[in-house]
Amino acid sequence: MRRIIKWIFIAYLVVLHLLMAIMLARYGLPLSVRIKLGLVSANTPFYESMLSYQHSVDTSLPDGTVVFLGDSITQGLANVAVAPNSVNYGIGGQSTSQLHDSLRNYPSLPRAKAIVLTIGINDFLQHGERGVAQRLAQIDQALPAHVPLIWNAVMPVAPEQADLSGVAQANAEIKRLCAQRPQCTYVDTWPLLADESGLIRPAYFMPDGIHLSPEGYRVWIAALKKHAPQ
Repeated sequence: MRRIIKWIFIAYLVVLHLLMAIMLARYGLPLSVRIKLGLVSANTPFYESMLSYQHSVDTSLPDGTVVFLGDSITQGLANVAVAPNSVNYGIGGQSTSQLHDSLRNYPSLPRAKAIVLTIGINDFLQHGERGVAQRLAQIDQALPAHVPLIWNAVMPVAPEQADLSGVAQANAEIKRLCAQRPQCTYVDTWPLLADESGLIRPAYFMPDGIHLSPEGYRVWIAALKKHAPQ
C-alpha cells in the first residue's frame, strides 16, 4: 500500500511540474529561456537578435502605431510608405510557429492603431506546411481582437519553390479567419502579383521567384494604402 501511495505521489509531482512548465512557457519565460529549456525549437542567432532588437524597440513604442508583422517579405517593405506612423517587425525566414511564439515580445500590440500581417510562405518553403491552418488560427486567437487587422494572403511564388495548391488552401483559411474576426481586412495579393493562370509576374519578383522586386513592392504598397490607417 505504501508503495502505491509513493508512486501516486511521484506521478502527482511529475504532472504538477509539467503543468508549471507549460504555464511558465506560455506566460512567464522569455523566448531565449524557453529555447534553452527545450520548450520551443531553437532559432538562428539572426532570428534571436532580431527578436531582442524588436522587443527593445517595442517597449518604447507610442500608442496608435501601425505594426507590421511577418517574414522577409515584410522586412523588405518600406512600411512608412504605407503608414507614416508605423514600425516594421518583419523577420526573414519567420514561420507561423515562430511568429506565434514571438508575439509576447510585442506588448504594444493591444495599443496599436492597426496590425498588418503577412505570414505563411516559409512554412511551405521549409516543407513545414503540415498543420499550417491550425497555426494560422493560433495566431488569429493570439492577436488582440479589438485592434484592426489587415491580413495579407500568402503571396504567390514560382511553382518550383512551393506547393501552390497548398498555399491556396492556406489562403482560404486566412480569408475564413479574417471573415470571422471583427475589423479584419483580407488583402488578396494573388490578383496583384500573379497572372490569370496563377503564375507570378516576373517583373514583380526577384530572380529567386520568392521575394518582391521594387516594382512588386510598389504594387503591394498601393494596395495596402487603400486599407491601412494614415
